[in-house]
Amino acid sequence: MKITLTVNGRLHTIDCENGESLLDLIRNRISLTGTKKGCGEGYCGACTILLDGKPVNSCIVLASEADGADIVTIEAVENNEKWKIFQEKLVENSAAQCGFCIPGMIMNVVTILDETPSISGDDLKRELSGNLCRCGSHPKVLKSILDYQAALKEKAVDNVSKINFRRFNTMSVERELMKGAVEFHTHSGPDLFPRYCDHAELARQYLEAGFKGLFIKSHTWGSADRVPFIKELVPGIDIFGTMVCSYANGGLNPFAVEAGIKFGSRIIYMPAADSFHHKDFFAKNAGVNPQAASGKQPAFKENAKGIKVLDDNGKLVAPVYDILDLIAEANVCLSMGHLSIPEQQAVIDEAKKKGIKKIVIDHPNVKFCEIPFETQQELVKKGVVMVYLFAEMTPSFYSISPSEMARRIKALGAENVIMATDVGQPGNNANAEAFRVFVRLMLDNGIDPKDIETMIKTNPIRMGYPD
Repeated sequence: MKITLTVNGRLHTIDCENGESLLDLIRNRISLTGTKKGCGEGYCGACTILLDGKPVNSCIVLASEADGADIVTIEAVENNEKWKIFQEKLVENSAAQCGFCIPGMIMNVVTILDETPSISGDDLKRELSGNLCRCGSHPKVLKSILDYQAALKEKAVDNVSKINFRRFNTMSVERELMKGAVEFHTHSGPDLFPRYCDHAELARQYLEAGFKGLFIKSHTWGSADRVPFIKELVPGIDIFGTMVCSYANGGLNPFAVEAGIKFGSRIIYMPAADSFHHKDFFAKNAGVNPQAASGKQPAFKENAKGIKVLDDNGKLVAPVYDILDLIAEANVCLSMGHLSIPEQQAVIDEAKKKGIKKIVIDHPNVKFCEIPFETQQELVKKGVVMVYLFAEMTPSFYSISPSEMARRIKALGAENVIMATDVGQPGNNANAEAFRVFVRLMLDNGIDPKDIETMIKTNPIRMGYPD
């Protein structure tokens, strides 16, 4: 696709590749390497640029989405006196150790101070929470900002920049929306998969972000029996456990499901990473599973082909009926896990017969669970809620662009969608920050704030909380 964009005042026409990020285009095609590639998933802020006057993480913006845009990168520093002053203060305070985060810091700080010149304290820290320094130099960066503010007053630098920076106080908007939100799908440890943080740290993140509650998922084991201990460590936020019909839980095991519900599980997932459909997909697409086990596995694992919910005649296997009875009686939420489309449709039809009211499909856009959008539209007419996840847009599972996700939300209707993250993997960053980025991306792509509130508050409470 051929696009035209202006970068630091110069016009460029470039034939970009499908799926190419704006960051890669800036670095590799235009040879402006000051913008750094850090996490690659929109968390660390090292890749911050100005897109039409607004700070964005360029690693999660498709190059094709920047057609016609006006872009400013760190290389424009030489054209702006205020940027030079802030650079000097960073050097004076030895704020840069490895220096990798500094270009993104500069891009964000100057635009923050253009709008709120006297910002300080907790407000300033909140605005900078999207720019991470892995060397731990945040205190020195904050000191540099205070010195920079003083220098601007002393030198009486004109507040009107030579470049037209426009900032819409974006982070405060999403943080306000997140107050009272519920995280419906996220991961933490201990788990058999590596996780970014433990359950208590996860709860603290969401509590500090103003969330009402969260649901903790493990692919291998139930999480409900841990909830009382997490609540003792982190009071003040609703925490719910869930359970997956995994091999470790006995597969399609009504006994395990019954115990899980009694322990307090509010979501019961059909087989996920242990489903036949999941294993078959990755067997045919070797090398694309970011969570695949490394090294030689025991024979019983090597020989495990995955759990099916349909027999050879296309009928549901007997334990599924018992599991659905338990879910219906307890009025908890049923998720389709990682089943194939025919399996999902069969389970949903039987669940509706049994009077199950809370049915969701997680990550219906990700490649290994992909449901054609027309089929998603048919399923929501049956009362099924789609759980759209931030992870679907990240490089690990890149399956859908932010603009396409927003288009689908508008077509389905916010009342039929839950927004959640599905993060917690070490390659990602803080779970609550991922949620903030997700909200920001949807706002940037035209989703009404009231619809976002429906998807992060009303719907997860309706589908997951006890009536």
